[in-house]
This record gives sequence, C-alpha cells and structure tokens, in this order.
Amino acid sequence: MQKATVTAAQPTGQWEGNYGVMYTFQVTLSDGTVGEANSKSPTFRFNVGDEVEYEIPREGKLKVNKPNPMGGGFSNSTGGGSASYSGGAKKDYTKQNALAAACTYLNGSKATKEQIVHLAEYFSTWLKGSAAPQVQQTAFNEAPPKVVAPPAPAPQSVPAPPVFEDDGLPF
Repeated sequence: MQKATVTAAQPTGQWEGNYGVMYTFQVTLSDGTVGEANSKSPTFRFNVGDEVEYEIPREGKLKVNKPNPMGGGFSNSTGGGSASYSGGAKKDYTKQNALAAACTYLNGSKATKEQIVHLAEYFSTWLKGSAAPQVQQTAFNEAPPKVVAPPAPAPQSVPAPPVFEDDGLPF
C-alpha cells in the first residue's frame, strides 16, 4: 500500500449496491493519484489533509484505508472489496491452546500454578511436533480422596412375602 494525503474529495453520484445505497467520490491525493472511491456514507470518511493508505485495484478506482501504525494492510476499506489481513507477524497460539488444555485437564484437581504451567509446556512441546518427555499423571493430580462410606443401617426385620392362593389365573 502507498501512503498519501487527501487533497480533494468530491461527490460524483450514488448507486444501489448489494448492501444499500453507495456513494461515489472523486478523490485526489497529494502524490497526484486521482480515482473513484465508494462509501456507504454520503460524506467521505477522510477529510482534506488526512493521511491515508491506498491501493489501485483497477484503473480509475481507489481503495482508501486509514494508515496502519503496525504496518501491513488490515484496515477497513472505503473503496469496496474486503479488508486484507495479510500484514503483520503471524502469531503462534500453541502456548495459549496448550495452557487451555492443561487447565481443562487439571480442572478440579487442586493443581498448583506450577503444575498447570508444566503440563502446558508438555502439551506445547507435543503440539509443535517435538518429542515430549513422558509425564507421570500422579505428578499433577493429588491422590484421590478416600471415600468413607457411611455405616450400613442396622438390619431390620423384613416381613415375609405374602402367600397367594392358587385361583387358577395365569397371572
């Protein structure tokens, strides 16, 4: 994307698009570039003197965006088309996923923060395709609590089952 300053923006018309009424502007930039930019608003979103980044998707058209201080091109677009997310560094979410998995796995086990982080590092190593060291489950979980059953109730006298006379019915 190239950078320039808006020197003029004149409305030139409107038209019905897929998402409602679109407004067309003839935009002139400080480097001499001139082209049409579309907007959903009847006023151009940049003022004269604003610095912008722009692309020329085809002859006579402009795609004008706010400058991105981080570099790359992931700003909203004014000139139609969709925003581009190609700029910037790729983020590795392996550790985030590993930490979430460790928290889920150890949920309810009263594990310490250190145990959770250790298991997350193990998961992260595995996710990256490295040979992760073997982990003993008991290193992360406490011994299960001993279940103490309540004492059995005292035996009570159970009445004998009733005896029915044979009345000849099959049931």
